[in-house]
Amino acid sequence: MQILIRILAKNKYKFYFFFLALISFISIFNNNPYYNSSFFNSSNYIVGSIFQIRSSIVNYFNLNKINSDVMSENVLLKNKLLEINRNKHIYSDSISILNYDTYEIINAGIINNSVYKKNNYFTLDKGQEDGIKVDQGVIGFNGIIGKIHSASPNFSVGHSLLSSKLIIPSSVGKSKITSSVNWSGKNPEILNVLYVPKHLNINEGDTVYTSSFESIFPEGIPISVIKKIDKNSNSNFLYIESNPIENFYSVKNVYVVENKMKQEQKLLELNNEK
Repeated sequence: MQILIRILAKNKYKFYFFFLALISFISIFNNNPYYNSSFFNSSNYIVGSIFQIRSSIVNYFNLNKINSDVMSENVLLKNKLLEINRNKHIYSDSISILNYDTYEIINAGIINNSVYKKNNYFTLDKGQEDGIKVDQGVIGFNGIIGKIHSASPNFSVGHSLLSSKLIIPSSVGKSKITSSVNWSGKNPEILNVLYVPKHLNINEGDTVYTSSFESIFPEGIPISVIKKIDKNSNSNFLYIESNPIENFYSVKNVYVVENKMKQEQKLLELNNEK
């Protein structure tokens, strides 16, 4: 205490100066509108900047929760979109009712992904305990990702669209020309569109979609965009190259699609084959 008193006594004139200066500044700002406004604006800017920095820091550490909330909201939106498409097909094409009856979507994250192998795969952070099953379709924000190949309680592995083992029934353009999509195992940015007869008219820039023949994916999900068409191939079919809609180099968040009516459809089709 004595040390504090000695410090105050030694520096009393400095304290007097700062005290009087403070009173002077308060008097100036209170009685002069210009200085009052300037001080108010400056203090608002400083406080606002501090709050902005604090908000940025908080948001950074909350990115995982924010991302999870966005994914959950997107699941609802995609379910609504599938329901709209289902109703549209029910009233316009009764044959499509089986494919659009009921779909369930599960959001998941890719924790491992290969691109440059002949048969690429991806690993999801969701498994059997989350409702993941073998042969479920996997889609991204824009288009097809692949199909679930195996699942454990907490993880699952799927064949990527960039896998020569995976062939997706498809249709080309608005005319819905029947085709299939497969990867040749070479360039990750090129998918082959197969079995399109030469006499049919398709164009570069046409979009390739999932078809009504596929019970795994809903009809009309984008797969790729046609880049090259060769009519001079030594085959009865066109040689077609297309670019995948999804970017497999950076994809992180996906949706696993479950067709609840798939087993009923498959059973009915198998009985008709007997």
